[in-house]
Amino acid sequence: MRRNGREVTGTGQIKQILNGCKTCRLATVDDGQPCAIPLSRGYTIDGRTLNFVIDPVRRHERKTAMQRFVCVLLAVMALGASCTSVSVSEIRASMPDISAKPDSVYRGTYSISGMPVMKVTVDVTVKSQNVAAVNIIEHTGSPKGKRVENGIIERIIEKQSLDIDAVSGATASSKAILKAVESALR
Repeated sequence: MRRNGREVTGTGQIKQILNGCKTCRLATVDDGQPCAIPLSRGYTIDGRTLNFVIDPVRRHERKTAMQRFVCVLLAVMALGASCTSVSVSEIRASMPDISAKPDSVYRGTYSISGMPVMKVTVDVTVKSQNVAAVNIIEHTGSPKGKRVENGIIERIIEKQSLDIDAVSGATASSKAILKAVESALR
């Protein structure tokens, strides 16, 4: 908390603080034991909800402490209605109904802010109510993830679905590509 007149009250201010951190951990006490929760996997802001992307390892041990601490912290920071924590593996993309979508190219973007910031921008070509092509316009934050782009795109087109398993070792990139395609088709 800051003194009156210096409160952090806006989403932009919160982003600036989080993006300026080289290392970000939330610390609290859980059942009488110290608990530090690394937030180096990043965050997303969806409307007025801040989602921290946490390491799924030992997630069950951190979840209770994090929910107690983060929800109080964010309420004080005046972000608004709610906060959640999410592991990268829990990010889900769903295929919007494109049965009435005209043939065209649609652009979508999805970002996971953190260290490093991951951003994926795609152009999705719809022809005859099918996904005909997906072109990655931008993919930052993961050199390893760039190597799996073609495999993800091939599966999207083949299955005409976003219900696709992430590539092991490039889970964040896989999920960001799927969410960018979902964004384009909404």
